[in-house]
Amino acid sequence: MPVFEVISQQSFSDSLNDDYIYNKVKNISDYSKVYFDGFIRTKNNNQIYGSKQNIAYPDYYFWIIDIGTTKRNDILPVNLKDAVDFCYKITQPLKLLYLKELSKEESDNQHLKLLPNFKLLKSKLTNDENKYIQRLNTCLIYNFLYTE
Repeated sequence: MPVFEVISQQSFSDSLNDDYIYNKVKNISDYSKVYFDGFIRTKNNNQIYGSKQNIAYPDYYFWIIDIGTTKRNDILPVNLKDAVDFCYKITQPLKLLYLKELSKEESDNQHLKLLPNFKLLKSKLTNDENKYIQRLNTCLIYNFLYTE
């Protein structure tokens, strides 16, 4: 079975009281079965970040967006799925700027062009879904900023 290192989206924060994942986990009993949403951490060249990947029990680093004791449905509501997909798209200009593959002006222009559609998609979400998108967006940005 793979080993996952859990990296909370606010693990760089000084205040655990504000960390969504920490607050969810601290209320879960020991030895409980948990289910989580997130994505495997990657390097900026899109390779999986981790160690011992070519063995029977690889180690993965995983960005957790949500966690709980309730089994999750593999299918997201359409509005949330659209917002998740767009979240990847809207963070791309920032990643390219960070990697010096786009100028600041070009990155800002691309981001500004995408922003109205992103706001529209988010306006169709519930409050909890918007918070989920905010955590996803933060993790996507941390994924390229803290890749090494």
